[in-house]
Amino acid sequence: MNLEEVRALVTVPNKGLVPAPELFWHSSLLHGQAHVARVLVHAFRLVEATGFNHEMPRLWAAVYLHDIARRHDGRSAGASRRPRPNLHAASRGARDGPVCGAALSGDGRQDPAVT
Repeated sequence: MNLEEVRALVTVPNKGLVPAPELFWHSSLLHGQAHVARVLVHAFRLVEATGFNHEMPRLWAAVYLHDIARRHDGRSAGASRRPRPNLHAASRGARDGPVCGAALSGDGRQDPAVT
């Protein structure tokens, strides 16, 4: 499945794919509309790479909502101490392990290598 086919799994017009700026509780350049759009691109690429097509509508909803109620751009207490899931080990050689691992590592400014 290519990216256009993955995009078609979300039956929302392009204009409605990400929340309008006025829907965010906190106006932010860091966690606002552009951030949600970047996360959505990663979500589309993950579905394309993994083949989990049935998850795209639910994943879209999670991406849409994930920062909409954020009240500030600060860090949560203990955020850096929370362990990240080890998707490489969890995948046990599945083809999506490296893609998911790349998506969880770093700061989101670089695209994971999808092959």
